[in-house]
Amino acid sequence: MAVLVAFLIPLPTALEFPDEATFYRAEDSDVAAAIGHGSDAWDIPSGYSVGVQFTQVSAVRSYMGIEPRAVRRLQRSLVPLERRRLRPKNREAGCQTVAIAVTRMTDEDSSLSPVFDRCLAWTRHLCEAWRYTTRYDVLLPEYDSLPVSVASFTHDTESGTYLPGVMILRTDTPAALAAPMSPGDFEDKLGLMLQGMHMRHPQAVYQDRLREARCGLYRLGQRDNSVVLANTAVETLVDNTLTALAWDRGMTPEQAAKAYYKGQGLRQRVRIHLAELLEGDWDPAGDGPVAAWDGQLAKLRHKVVHEGYLPSRQEAVSALEALRGFEHHLISRVAARSLEFRKAAVLIAARQGLEDHDMYSDEFRRWVDEDMPEDLMQTYLCWRHELYALLE
Repeated sequence: MAVLVAFLIPLPTALEFPDEATFYRAEDSDVAAAIGHGSDAWDIPSGYSVGVQFTQVSAVRSYMGIEPRAVRRLQRSLVPLERRRLRPKNREAGCQTVAIAVTRMTDEDSSLSPVFDRCLAWTRHLCEAWRYTTRYDVLLPEYDSLPVSVASFTHDTESGTYLPGVMILRTDTPAALAAPMSPGDFEDKLGLMLQGMHMRHPQAVYQDRLREARCGLYRLGQRDNSVVLANTAVETLVDNTLTALAWDRGMTPEQAAKAYYKGQGLRQRVRIHLAELLEGDWDPAGDGPVAAWDGQLAKLRHKVVHEGYLPSRQEAVSALEALRGFEHHLISRVAARSLEFRKAAVLIAARQGLEDHDMYSDEFRRWVDEDMPEDLMQTYLCWRHELYALLE
């Protein structure tokens, strides 16, 4: 007796598999077999815990999953007692490729979650093999790239019972499309952001990397790319801060290049130079935000890039949390030294960061209104361009 569970997993990119093709596990590999097109989806090959069958349906993929009519068609084809064959693949425009992943429930499976995780992992393995074979640039299926629910089907081979259901993956819903603040404030801030993006303000570049890292994980499910982008965001933020502080201190580009960059890595800039300039806890071996960045993000990025490691979803989420913790710590230290490094505080913390840390004082506000150079941004960007020209 066995309890078999199938999930209808929509793929982010339509893939073309040969008709009647059967894929087998490589020797000493955990990659499961793919059941050939046209075979019974419930007949898992002997020796395999997971079988995957790919089919195409004319369906519009929605946020909640595959449209109901397509699910019903697949459901009829999956009923074991009728031994129905899947219809020939539909190659019409707008088709959706669906992986029918089937596996046995074990005594260790207390819920459908670990069962689904196995099916998704094997589906991704086979899509990776497809990508390596064809060398086409396609997205791989990943937890966060899937809709909030997928159809599931359970079959008890002893009793012959067959139960359709729905596997809820997440409970989040799309946020309403609305301005996040009052129309007047939104318009003012939008104008500032457009100006900053046009001038390629370094903090706008940092925000780009941050948002790309978050979208990579939470929209596309790209755990490895998200980690790499997140650590790139940290490096961008550190460089933005060091260059702003050096310029504020009156250093020349040549002096800054020699003091902070040539022959020095990111960890040294964080552990030594930011600690000297901003004070506070910058020890990667401690237990603060910098240590969290080093342990949960920087070292994980090294494994991803150099060892080909694929982080778990929780590791990728923790890496993004470490990034935001690092940012909060850095902005708080810039705000704490805002009266000493006023121009750097404007560039890195801005008014919002200073207000968030209760450091937008009357004295600082008077300096902004009366003494801050009008060409502050342009002068800094020219200085920064000279610095990076020396580092090329």
